[in-house]
Amino acid sequence: MVFHEDVARKTILNEKFSNFKKSIVSIMGPSRMGKSFFLLYLNKEAESEEIRGAFQSGHSRCTAGILISTQPYQLANDQLIFFLDTQGTFDLETDRKVSVWIASFSLHFSDIQIVNLRGNIGGNDLQDLYTFVQFAMTYPGARLPKQLIFLIRDAPQIDQDNIFLENLQMQCSNSVELKEIMDFLRKKFEISVFCLPTVSENIRKASGFVVMEDSVDSAFYQKMNVVKESIGSVCKNNYNKLPEDLIDFGHKICAHITTVAPQLGSTVEIIKQVSKAKAVNKSFDFFLNLIKTLKAENFADREIKIENETINHLLSFNLKPEDLEEAKATLMQRMNEKLEELKAQWMRDLDEKEEKEAISDFLRKERTRINKIHEIKELLENCSIESAVKEFSKTLSKELTREAKQELSQKVTNMVMDRLSYLKASNLPKILDDYRVIHGDKLENHFIRFDKVPDSHVLEGIKLETEDELKAELRSLQFKIDEEAIILQRFEEKLQTSTSTFLQHKQTILDQRNNFEKLKRQQVEVFDNGGEESRAFDAAEREFLAQSIDCSTFGQKYFNVSCSIKPTRNSAKESQASGRGFGESEGSGRGYGDFYLDASAVDDPRENHKVVEFD
Repeated sequence: MVFHEDVARKTILNEKFSNFKKSIVSIMGPSRMGKSFFLLYLNKEAESEEIRGAFQSGHSRCTAGILISTQPYQLANDQLIFFLDTQGTFDLETDRKVSVWIASFSLHFSDIQIVNLRGNIGGNDLQDLYTFVQFAMTYPGARLPKQLIFLIRDAPQIDQDNIFLENLQMQCSNSVELKEIMDFLRKKFEISVFCLPTVSENIRKASGFVVMEDSVDSAFYQKMNVVKESIGSVCKNNYNKLPEDLIDFGHKICAHITTVAPQLGSTVEIIKQVSKAKAVNKSFDFFLNLIKTLKAENFADREIKIENETINHLLSFNLKPEDLEEAKATLMQRMNEKLEELKAQWMRDLDEKEEKEAISDFLRKERTRINKIHEIKELLENCSIESAVKEFSKTLSKELTREAKQELSQKVTNMVMDRLSYLKASNLPKILDDYRVIHGDKLENHFIRFDKVPDSHVLEGIKLETEDELKAELRSLQFKIDEEAIILQRFEEKLQTSTSTFLQHKQTILDQRNNFEKLKRQQVEVFDNGGEESRAFDAAEREFLAQSIDCSTFGQKYFNVSCSIKPTRNSAKESQASGRGFGESEGSGRGYGDFYLDASAVDDPRENHKVVEFD
């Protein structure tokens, strides 16, 4: 028996199917019972009205060996079903040994095992199936399918699906052997039965191609669809039963089958071997139950006792002495393999526990370190995920697995990202204020340089320049694009307010300066006043001086102005008509006194031009 690994690589292990969940559905049963046709129907597209493939009518065998479908059936977007078609079993045409080979291989590789029979399930069929299953279970660690489906072709009553199994159980109750077989199968598998009607000559005589005619075989196709839906439902919940190394598994199964099966010559020999296998399997199950609660710390104390109890359980099957020694050797081998596996698992668990404790301690320290960082740039510069994991790995006695490294990297990444989010939120107001000040400085520099309020074109340019600088800062601090957009919107709102305030303030300064320059250019009246120069101001000018010449604002910044009111020799005169009155009394509309300004030019060390000082 040869396992063709090249076929496996082209089909179920094909790279184009690597991202799919996979199930294998296998069918076995007597020759010329429509197994190949049934699998082709399961694998066809739902809308297709034709069935094409390797099936034929007549008395010749259609399938030799075990075949796998090259093109799987796509059950869902991410799930495929492959079909195994087997050479005829359950019949007298196939060598007993070969039947065991085929059935055993099929059982090992399937997620669902279909048994295709005609008319009914006979006692011989149950005995054969029981033999196949028991033989398959002689492989150490055998993993058989959970689902067993009986297809009853040409069933006399096609509406008996739900009660067929119970009726069969009642029939088997008259035989101790058959009852035991039924109890075993129902305990081992989830069993379904589908009774299919007899097909027309259109299907029975077809070879390689058939057109579906609903008027003739509608009941048959309807029932086939029910079976197909049932199989699909099971596969959605049960897939990937096969081991990761399918190639190695296939070779081991073939080697096991071909080294054990040749001993199964006659029916008597088969029953004898099955009896031994049954005793070994049940004793091994007993052993597995004993070691369920076994721990590394109590293993040494219980090992001998468990071994003795298991051997005593094997003795209860009353095997012949020559069979007992062989069964005992097989059982001890499986027990030792399981114990070695258990010890290895304990070591892995211990290593995993130590590794988890070390990782937990590392993450605790790393979180403390990260939470002490208060600047985004420092966080980004000193929190390399790769270097952190690398440094931690050096502290361990063995290399971290790829999965452990990925998990650790993810946890450190989450801590850094959490801290980064916190720092972004806490530092953002300062960042915005800093760039608002930068924007204000740019406006101030333009005002000083050109001695005028910037126009709209200049304002837009300064805004865009500042926003570009802010964008670069945000990106260096790893702000996301969507975060950047929200921040820029908030920043623009801040700029609108600050720019408006700036423009109003500067325009006021320019207006005050222009008014003051205007006053300087006006004609000054000079008259005898004790040697002092005097000038008479009208009401508007006096109001401007009272409001604008303020040492705390305009005067300090531009003219270093100080003001004083001095009485004049003409203070007793009414000044209403001349406009020289100042300090009008409430309600009278009249005022007395002149406003005198003493002026001399001084140098203001804060400005690079002459200012006028009024004393």
